[in-house]
Amino acid sequence: MNHEKEEKSLDEINREIEEELNNYKPEDDENNKKKRNILFTVPGIIILLIVLGLAFYRIFHFFFLI
Repeated sequence: MNHEKEEKSLDEINREIEEELNNYKPEDDENNKKKRNILFTVPGIIILLIVLGLAFYRIFHFFFLI
């Protein structure tokens, strides 16, 4: 008898999980949006410009100022 109650509760849990999975939309997840846009924030662009500037400096210094 106890086993039947556990099976029923597991079935209910499975139905709830299936409903949540069907209703889940990853594009609406705010954490996903933050992860995608991390490079295009102001500090990310500043760091990108610094790295590119140093790379161009090294390249031009090597080829033109030997």
